[in-house]
Amino acid sequence: MSDLFNTSEHDIIDVILEDHKRLKEYAEALKNLETALPERQKVFRHFAPLLLAHTRPEELTWYAEIEKYGDQKIEGIEGEVEHALAEQLVAEIRKTNDMNVWSAKVKVLAELVEHHIHEEEDEHLPEFKKNSKKDRRLELGEKYLRLKEDFHQQDSADQDESPEHPSAAHF
Repeated sequence: MSDLFNTSEHDIIDVILEDHKRLKEYAEALKNLETALPERQKVFRHFAPLLLAHTRPEELTWYAEIEKYGDQKIEGIEGEVEHALAEQLVAEIRKTNDMNVWSAKVKVLAELVEHHIHEEEDEHLPEFKKNSKKDRRLELGEKYLRLKEDFHQQDSADQDESPEHPSAAHF
């Protein structure tokens, strides 16, 4: 494990917002169809692992926590559905060889992620912060970071094992 876990406290909200910041930057770049395809492919190769390393830890920490409360349970389930759609699109994009289909799917994925982040940042995270205790958010943040590292390594290993990376190909 890196020193990241030992140097300071990590509130789950701050950790999620940091991931969101990077994901939003990548999503904006992926939506820009004026950018050359090889550049967008390069962005996708950074975006997809970050997204996949973000979704499951978020579900296993923050969503699991908010689903304990009746008034926020639906938000957690809705987020899980959006994550599943994003994960499905990533898998499809990685197998896509047609440049037009690749571009369309990447744009839809970027828009889905932006919508999802907007809802979390404007509605769900502020509500969670108001109704949670700092020490619990710190516990969740540490668990999130450990899980994120595990999922990132798992996705990297899965990609290394695949015989071809279509999204890395130049059309």
